[in-house]
Parts: sequence; C-alpha cells; structure tokens
Amino acid sequence: MRVFLSIQIFDLCRIYSNFTFSPDFWRSKQAFCALGLTNFAEFFSYNIPCRTERWEETVTYRVYADVILLQNLAADFLLLSVVKNCLRLPERRYGRLAGSLLGAVYALGMVLAPIPLGYAGRMLLSATMSVLMAWTAFSIHRKSEAAEAAIGLYIASMLAAGCMELVQPLGIRVNLLFWLFTAGGSFLIPSAVWRFGMQRCMKLEHQYAVTLFNKGRERHVQAILDTGNHLTMPLSGRPVQVLDACAAEKFFSWEDGVQYIPFRSVGKGGGVIPAYQAERMEVSGQGGMRVIEKPWIAISQEALSQKGEYQMLLNEKYWL
Repeated sequence: MRVFLSIQIFDLCRIYSNFTFSPDFWRSKQAFCALGLTNFAEFFSYNIPCRTERWEETVTYRVYADVILLQNLAADFLLLSVVKNCLRLPERRYGRLAGSLLGAVYALGMVLAPIPLGYAGRMLLSATMSVLMAWTAFSIHRKSEAAEAAIGLYIASMLAAGCMELVQPLGIRVNLLFWLFTAGGSFLIPSAVWRFGMQRCMKLEHQYAVTLFNKGRERHVQAILDTGNHLTMPLSGRPVQVLDACAAEKFFSWEDGVQYIPFRSVGKGGGVIPAYQAERMEVSGQGGMRVIEKPWIAISQEALSQKGEYQMLLNEKYWL
C-alpha cells in the first residue's frame, strides 16, 4: 500500500493534506474508517462529506488540520472537565487547555503520519497518551493518581462516545455551534452517570463506622472514603482526616494543641484548616477493622454532607 503525503498552507492558518491510496486500499473501504475526514468548505461547517477525485489507480482525500485540531481540542477539553469534576482532581494552571491541546496534536499526528501498530501497540500508545494528558492537566504527585485519572479518562471517553453516537445526525449538514451544543450535552450524561455511580459506590462499599478516642472522651461518627482527600501533614506527610465541626464539638480543646495546615479545595480556592491529634481512631467497614494510633483530624466549619449521612472524610490511604 502506497501513501503519499503533501501539506499546503492556505491563508497561514488553513492546512490540508492530500492522501493518495492504492486501489486495494479503496476496495477494502478502510479509507473512511481509518481517517474519518471532513471538508472545511465553510467556516462553520464541519461534517460536509469530503470531495474525492477518483482516477484510474488512486483515490485522493483532502484533510484539513485545523478542523481535526479544533474538534479534538474541544472533545478532549470536555473529557478532562468530566474527569476533573468527577474525581475532584486539583488542576494545574491552564492544565485542561494544555492537556487537550496535547491530545489534539496527537490525534493530528496519527492522521498525518499513521504508525503501523498492532492492537496491543495501539492500546499501549493510547494508554501512554492518556497518562500524559492527565499529568499535564492535573496536579498529580503519585503514580496511583495518574493511573486513576487515565482510567477515568478512558471511561469518560467510552461513555461520551456512546452518547455522541446516539445523537449524531447521520447525513445531515451540521454547523459548529450545533456540534458544540451536542457534544456538551453528551459529556454531561457521562458526568451524571459517573457521579451517581461514585455516590452509590461510596455508600455501599466505602462507608465506615469510626470511633475516636481522646483523653477519656469517645465519639462515634459515620465516615466515607474520599478519594479526593489527599490532605497530609506538611512535615511528616501523615494522612489527615476531615471531621465536621458539629461532630467535633467538645471533643478537642486548645490544650490538645492545634496545627494549621494548608489545603486546596476544588471550586473554593485554598487556605488553612485547623487540625488536632487524637489518641486513637478505630475504623470499621466491610473489609474489617483498622486501628490508627495518633491520627490527625482536621476540623471543617462547613457541613460535609447536606443530609447528614456522614460526618467524616477518611483519607484515601485508609482504604480497607
């Protein structure tokens, strides 16, 4: 199979490529599946069937790089937004934009210079790009966080692709605004499904009964494992739990010694939060019971649960 590539520039911004395929490639009908190309024709038209010129031996398709970049940039940005909101990951400055741009450039590169890889190779390359996009977009410090974000990106992509397949108008000329509106709606559905599933998972599998002990005082609270709780002590790096201020009333005192630790909250900025060290904490769940000596407990002035279902957020390191 012969593939000849030439790039020309129109008005310094409109880039297109000519792909020439052998008759065998044309008869196999892989051109549409492998490229899925469109014609730029008008500024707001993104799904116009591309013009083809069929000669005796070859078929030529015209590809516009700005179309591929813009569509993939928008789709990747929405995907990263879903992952950020669902996993509550801290974002780097302009992180989602940089991550989506990386994904868009990768998609364009795969079209302009496709690499002949097998199924395993494509999966490995795709997984690597997912990790790189997640690492670029979010403030990730551990390999487990990168893997969690990459898996989340995969799940969100599959859900969104299914939704787009359902709402995609077949054979209808669609402008850019309609495409963005449809794409946005399609990405809201995976976000809602994900949140519902995560809430169910938290309630059924990651809900714990916690007993706190401190200087003869005992307090029983309900807790959930919060995968977004990465709060640690600045010097020791020990994990910190977050306790509702109402549940902590008259349990700690200034005599216990208070430390203020910095924190960042998605959508609320950052600041400092007071933390106390209890004598002992017992965590009971489906995986058994775990005793934690001298745990650090941060006090939240805001209610952790609107319905009062739980009063504590366990650090992700205490997964039973």
